[in-house]
Amino acid sequence: MILKKLSICAVISTACLFSACTEKSAGKEESPAEKPTVKAEVKAESAQVTEQESTLVTLHIKNGHLSKVILGIDEKATDGYDRGLDDMAPPPGMETGYTALVSPDKQMYLYRDSRKPAKLIEWIFYGKVHKDKAIGISWDKATLPASYTFEIQHGDHTVKMAEAESLEIAKDAGIIITATRK
Repeated sequence: MILKKLSICAVISTACLFSACTEKSAGKEESPAEKPTVKAEVKAESAQVTEQESTLVTLHIKNGHLSKVILGIDEKATDGYDRGLDDMAPPPGMETGYTALVSPDKQMYLYRDSRKPAKLIEWIFYGKVHKDKAIGISWDKATLPASYTFEIQHGDHTVKMAEAESLEIAKDAGIIITATRK
């Protein structure tokens, strides 16, 4: 029991330390000489993308330590952690499942993960089941962005999000959520 408590404390301490370091490094300001120059160049494809700026899809979670996770599509997003667009997931609670989005570099667990608009966007959702309580994921298919087709790949099963409203994860698993531009 003592080892379990120490292990939990170590995980929480590590997560807090990692969070503080990430916030500190993310807040580092660039000098004017280091700031990249952005050219105002409009392409035909980017005109379609502006409609997607700041699009969010909410996945509601049952039996996880988070009640929801948020998929974002934003022109300002990168493949890394984006302060203001992405949010880190808190550490897991006791006696609960663990649910979070996995960052593209697989280094962080996120509550909200925004990606740059593209032909194909992919998110990884991780669910760790607690005491055989299946993790439920649901969404409002009416709020899915019209310019993308969303699918969830769970093992060898594919769910078209526009045709269903929920999914259940009965054992620990990573599922892949894709958004394909129409």
